[in-house]
Amino acid sequence: MQRSLLEVLCCPGCHGGLEVAEPVEGGGGEELVEGALGCTGCGRRFEVEEGIPVLGDREHMGKVSDSWSEGMLTHELYRRNIESSRRWYGGSEAFAAFVDGAAEMEGVVVDVATGPGSSFAGALAPRLREGTHFLMTDAAVHMLQGLKRAWEEEEHRAEVSFVGCDGHTMPFRDKSVRAFTSQGGFQCSQDDPTQSRPPRCGGAYREAYRALVEGGTVHGTCRVYAADSKTVPYLESVGCEDASWESLSDLWRAVGFDVISKTDLAKQKGKSNPGDGLPIDENDEWAVVAYVLRKG
Repeated sequence: MQRSLLEVLCCPGCHGGLEVAEPVEGGGGEELVEGALGCTGCGRRFEVEEGIPVLGDREHMGKVSDSWSEGMLTHELYRRNIESSRRWYGGSEAFAAFVDGAAEMEGVVVDVATGPGSSFAGALAPRLREGTHFLMTDAAVHMLQGLKRAWEEEEHRAEVSFVGCDGHTMPFRDKSVRAFTSQGGFQCSQDDPTQSRPPRCGGAYREAYRALVEGGTVHGTCRVYAADSKTVPYLESVGCEDASWESLSDLWRAVGFDVISKTDLAKQKGKSNPGDGLPIDENDEWAVVAYVLRKG
């Protein structure tokens, strides 16, 4: 990581500033490769591993990321995911327009729960302008390490960095981020990471609102079920804030966001992800929807 990143980062607990804690080994000059950061507020210590600051509770982050075993995360997987994002960009006018809109942003842009680099982040990073600083984040630090190595082989004008963190406790200073992006990552950033499938995800949006500059934006995608879906009433019954487009819109407005746009990227029927048990009925229709929010 570059030392200049300390102007944006903060303690995820108390939001205090961070400083370099000794000993630190670097790649020379402004780069920090291994070492630790210390919070000037509460005194917590955070490790820097392979140039990636790990800003969160390691135990909780492990619970979130334990589905990604290191054996799954090959260099070839990262390369395929980056390439698949480019194919989606080239094959979908709606997705390309969505990516291009986000690429107009300047300053600090943070991608939430990047995962192994597919879809949005892979298409966006090469299109961001020079002078923009793009931060890919995830709770799975070993995944970020592999993604970092993959992006060292990719051309990009923006500066690209990687930060290990939970989405529901973001380590970014108040009003320091120009835009947040995410391919479904906000819905994955649950309020209580100790639960296997907790229903609430509002904390990530509230954290994004805090960290955004005035007028800053969120460019994200989410899964939305049809109005007559059997899945929606089930999700509502367990208190899920993203049960439907209507419930998500209510959440965003309660946080303080204005909903700027909604675009359907893809429509599907049946299991969206066999592992999560949704939708309830295999005949349920659902869509991948792109949205843009603005901090009011």
